[in-house]
Amino acid sequence: MMDNQAMAPAYAHRRTIDCQTVEREDGMWQLEATLYDFKGAPFHAAKGTVMPGEALHHIQLTLVFDKNLKIHEAQTRLFSGPSHECHHVDTSYAALVGLTLGPGFNRKVQERFGGALGCTHMNELLPVAATVAIQTDFGKRGEAGITALAPYVPLIENQCHTWRSDGSALQAIKKAIQD
Repeated sequence: MMDNQAMAPAYAHRRTIDCQTVEREDGMWQLEATLYDFKGAPFHAAKGTVMPGEALHHIQLTLVFDKNLKIHEAQTRLFSGPSHECHHVDTSYAALVGLTLGPGFNRKVQERFGGALGCTHMNELLPVAATVAIQTDFGKRGEAGITALAPYVPLIENQCHTWRSDGSALQAIKKAIQD
C-alpha cells in the first residue's frame, strides 16, 4: 500500500478471506471460511448490476474435521454470486466428506470440483481452509510441547525456507524428538 493515502487510487477489485477454527464440545474442529469479492465500480454481471460496496461474491465454507484432519461434514453457502446459476454447485461440495486435509487434498479438490464441476472461487478457498486446518492441528500439538510436532516433520521439511532441512526451526524439533 502507498504511504500517501491521498494519492492512492480507488480499488478496482478487493478480495477478503477470513477463516477461523473452533473446537466443538464433541472434540471435533469446526472451520468456517468466508470469501468476499467487491468491485470498485458498478459491475454488470449476469444477474444484474453489482454496485461498489455490494459483494459480487460472498461464499462460505464450513468443514467439521477430526484430530486426524479427516472431514466429517462439509457445507458450502453462496450468499452472493454474479449469476443465479452459481448456487447450483452448493450441494456438490458434500463430496468433501471423507477427504483428509493434508498432502494430496488440493489434487482431489480439482478432480472432484475442477472446471465446470464446481465454483472457481470455492476451489480457491479450499486450499486456504486446508492450511488453516493444518495450522489449527499444528498449533494444538505445539501447546503440548515441541515433541508433539513429530508427525509434522515429514510434512513440513523443505516446504519453505524456515522448514528447510538444515534450518534451526526444524533442527530444534528433530533434536527435541531425539532427546
